[in-house]
Amino acid sequence: MVLIFHGFANCPEQFGVIAQTLYDQGYNVLLARLPHHGLSDRVTEAPLATKAEDIAASASQMVDIAAGLGDEITTVGFSGGGTIATWVAQNRPDVARVVAISPMFGVQAFPASLTRPVSTAVRDHPELVGLV
Repeated sequence: MVLIFHGFANCPEQFGVIAQTLYDQGYNVLLARLPHHGLSDRVTEAPLATKAEDIAASASQMVDIAAGLGDEITTVGFSGGGTIATWVAQNRPDVARVVAISPMFGVQAFPASLTRPVSTAVRDHPELVGLV
């Protein structure tokens, strides 16, 4: 079973050809649509309304659905979807593998040179940002 997450501000069709190829090879495939994404108005700013909590809940729900479609789940994602696929693989023991294609990792609110120190501080002291 392959669960695929599209990139930020895109839609499941981004992986339509790959999904069909995987299906033709015998895999069950689930293309997830992220909240506020994949709308008919491609110029919309709706994806900007996406909250991390909404994505986490949606991604977890997609894993629940995927679990009913196969014994072993592989998550795949591109860009922002790669980040989500990785998060799911870290937080859901029922995910066997992750394929992160150019995942969007980094702390955008800080200069690139501060990404590692800030992410390390958050990892080592989650209480500083209310994660505990």
